Amino acid sequence: MSWIVEPTITCILWKVLEEKLGLEVGSGLNVGVGFVDLIARDPTGEYIGLEVKDFSKISFISRDSRKEIKFVDQILKYMISGYFDYFYVCVEKKYRESLKITLDPTRYLSLVFPHNYPEEYERFGDYGDYLHSCGILSMPLPIKESDIDFPDLIERYPKRLTELRCSSKEPKIPKMNEARMRFDVWNHFTKINGVSPIREGVLPNLKGKKPRQIDVMVFEGSTSATEILRNQEKFDLIGIEVKSSLSNVKDILKELNLYLNSGGLTQLYLAVPPSLEENASILLEEIPSVGLITVEKGTIRIKNKAEKIEMKYDSIVLEQPGFQAYRGYPTKVSPTIIEVGWGQPAKEYELPYRYLGGSVSTEREKKEIVKEKQTKTLDTWIK
Repeated sequence: MSWIVEPTITCILWKVLEEKLGLEVGSGLNVGVGFVDLIARDPTGEYIGLEVKDFSKISFISRDSRKEIKFVDQILKYMISGYFDYFYVCVEKKYRESLKITLDPTRYLSLVFPHNYPEEYERFGDYGDYLHSCGILSMPLPIKESDIDFPDLIERYPKRLTELRCSSKEPKIPKMNEARMRFDVWNHFTKINGVSPIREGVLPNLKGKKPRQIDVMVFEGSTSATEILRNQEKFDLIGIEVKSSLSNVKDILKELNLYLNSGGLTQLYLAVPPSLEENASILLEEIPSVGLITVEKGTIRIKNKAEKIEMKYDSIVLEQPGFQAYRGYPTKVSPTIIEVGWGQPAKEYELPYRYLGGSVSTEREKKEIVKEKQTKTLDTWIK
C-alpha cells in the first residue's frame, strides 16, 4: 500500500478540506523552495500548507539519516518561506509518534551535523524552534473518506507563523492544473456506488523492473484485482491517465501503449480539459481502444467509451536478489508479490507478472510462483 499512500491521502485531505470545511484548496504550488502537496485558504484569508509523507520511507533510528534530515529540512523551509499562516504534516496513524520525534529540532543540533550538513545545520540553529509550531495530522488506514472529520485527524495543533508570514507573498492557489484534474477524476468516482478509486495505482511494467503507476485507477465490482481477473467479463479495473497538455504526442502515445499492454487493466482512458478534446481525439486514432474523458471544474464527461481489453495479471513479482550472509554463506531471498492496483503484499493472487529481461515469465515459472495460492479476500480500503 506504500506505493499509493501519499497521492491517495493527499486526495482524501483535499476532499475533506474542500467539501466539509468549505476551504479553497489547490496543489502544485511552488513556494520558491519546492512544491507543497496542498495549500488551503480559509474564509478569513489565512493560508494553510499541508505536506503528506509516506513515513515508511523515512528512517528516524539514526540521527544522521540523510532521508530524515532532508525531509525535516524541507518542512522547515516551507514553514519559513513566508507563504503560510499555519503548516501541517500528515502521515499514517501508525507513524504519528515517529513523526513527533522527527520534528524535534534539538535532534539536529549535534556536533556531527556541521560537517555533513552545513546548510541544514545552520538553518536548524536559526529557525529550528519553528518545528514546534508544525501541526501533525494522522490518517488511519484503511478508511472510508466519508467517515472522516478533520478535527479527528489532528494529533498536534499548529501554532500561527505570525512573524514569518510575508504580506507580499500572497499564494495563488491554482484553479486548474494537472493536480486539480487528477483530484477531480478521483473525486468523481468516490461518489459512485460500487466503485473504489485510488491514486497512482500499480501496474506491471513491460519495459523495466519497477512497476508503473497510473494517475487514477478505479475498481468496479470488486476491490480485489484477483477477483476482477477471474470475472473480467462483468467486473472492471479501469486506468485513467490525466494530461493538461498534449505537447509531447510521441511520449503520450508511448505511455498509453505501455498501460494498454501492461496486462493489468480491463479499460483505459485519457482525461484532458475540454479545450484539448479535438486534439486528443485525433491522437487516439492511433490507439482507438483507449477511451476519452474531459475534465472541467469537477465535471467529468465520457466522450468516447474505452474498449474492453484483456486483463492478464493480478499481481507483480518484485525480484529480490540473493545476498552473501555471515561468513559468506549464500542466502536465498524470496521474491515479494504485490497486488496490481494497491501495491501491497498480495493476500490473494492468480497469475503474477515477473520481469525477466523485459519479457514475461515462462509458463513453468508462472506455475512455480503460484503453486501456493492464498484465498483471503481483500478488505475495501476506500470507497
